[in-house]
Amino acid sequence: MLCALELALEPPRHVVIAGDPRAADFQALARVVGARFGPLRAVAAADGGEGQAWLSTRAPWIGAMIPVGGRATAYVCEECACRAPLADPEELARELS
Repeated sequence: MLCALELALEPPRHVVIAGDPRAADFQALARVVGARFGPLRAVAAADGGEGQAWLSTRAPWIGAMIPVGGRATAYVCEECACRAPLADPEELARELS
């Protein structure tokens, strides 16, 4: 019953961060996601490598998630729709709260 209540109050949310995981801008977005995430959350890194290619065979929308303007970019998806990509950690924090 508590699981059903949790789903009713807050639907599952997915965040994909596109970019180089070693870069400072990627890590800044990852810190925001790590501080704001709880149950029913999934996080993935889209670095353009083999892992992203493998994931995109199962979830094709992940293949299109790339850094925008040369900066690490976060894609927040909820209820089968993704919002506009975000590259600013403060904007991402607002989106996740």
